[in-house]
Amino acid sequence: MDLLRNRNFLLLTLSRNISRFGDRFTLAALLILVVQISHGSPIDIALIGAASLAPSALLGWFIGPLVDRMERRTSMLFADLVRFVAVGAMFFAPNLPTLMVLAFVANGVWEFYRAAYQAVLPVVVGADDQLTRAHGLDQSLANGIDVVGYLLVGLFILIAGVRPAFLIDAATFLASAVLIRSFSVRIKAPGPKDGPGYLAELKAGLAAVSGQPLTRVLLGQIAIACLPIGAFNALLVLLLPDVFHVSATLYPYLPAVQGISMVLGGMLMTRYPSAVARRHLINIGLAGTGLITALLGVVPSFVAALGLYFMMGFFNIAFLVPLLTWYQKSFDSKVRGRAMAIYAAATSLALLVATLVAGPLAQAIGVGRTVLLSGLLFMAVGLAGYLTPATRSQPVQPAKAEAPQGG
Repeated sequence: MDLLRNRNFLLLTLSRNISRFGDRFTLAALLILVVQISHGSPIDIALIGAASLAPSALLGWFIGPLVDRMERRTSMLFADLVRFVAVGAMFFAPNLPTLMVLAFVANGVWEFYRAAYQAVLPVVVGADDQLTRAHGLDQSLANGIDVVGYLLVGLFILIAGVRPAFLIDAATFLASAVLIRSFSVRIKAPGPKDGPGYLAELKAGLAAVSGQPLTRVLLGQIAIACLPIGAFNALLVLLLPDVFHVSATLYPYLPAVQGISMVLGGMLMTRYPSAVARRHLINIGLAGTGLITALLGVVPSFVAALGLYFMMGFFNIAFLVPLLTWYQKSFDSKVRGRAMAIYAAATSLALLVATLVAGPLAQAIGVGRTVLLSGLLFMAVGLAGYLTPATRSQPVQPAKAEAPQGG
């Protein structure tokens, strides 16, 4: 495969996934630590989730023009170094408010990395079919990292305790920065002296997204789907004691099992990037994920939950890869950083709203019922996708390769 001989793609993918490996340690440690501090309060779980999502939801709209002005490597290096400091400081955090502040900072600078990564990836890999393969391969690697990461963090926390897990994650950001420093493709958009002002660039980014029926539909579909995703993610760690009747420390094994099926699904996407129409994959993936989510809210067995989580991975890949590819290739490189930042901000805003609602709702009607309702909403989003004419009529033309700049 040409991608495996593409040095810059390999460096970019390794950077993303080595820090992702560390993120599994922080995510699991943060949730378990909050459960221990708050004794399983849905409100406190929602608050730490909101602190992680708020930067993208509130600031992500404004980061895009900055990323499009900066050299892509600079954006990613800045994010890695700040996250190294913020996540490392979580080891010493004395209480929940301090953890919330550090989570806000770490996830805020992550938006610089995410927007720059998504903007430069199409330039690195070239044409449309290669981008689909790149997303499939990246998802396989990312979810393989999830499997290994979650399994290891489960053992690590049992042996070393919760807080040392933050130091593992901090170290991975330094490793990621070294890889990004070796990246040879440089993409520079017009700076303040060469192009329009910041507000004009911000407006142009919003116009680029809202001006195309297809991108409006794709962004709206994923943003609405993020409402049940946010509620489910916020309450997942509480499903273990409340519904499955097992310890919350077993949490890492659910995403680990899901990661296995997402690796397999990503491999299928890489091997057969155009075997099924994108709109069918997106809608089937969304509806299937919703069905599994609803079942997780009512199945009282942890073993059954592991099986359902394995199935969910295939449905997740089915909608994530084609939706992101389709959206990404709808913009040229000059505005792509802003478009991807808007994508991240819109989805994070939906996740934030859902996270804030999920805590009080679960307190009122129960964790299991809230997850069941989330799954039903997810199914509805997938089924409604067949009613949108923009995705039914949109032809998909193979994109020409975009040329890297610099060296």
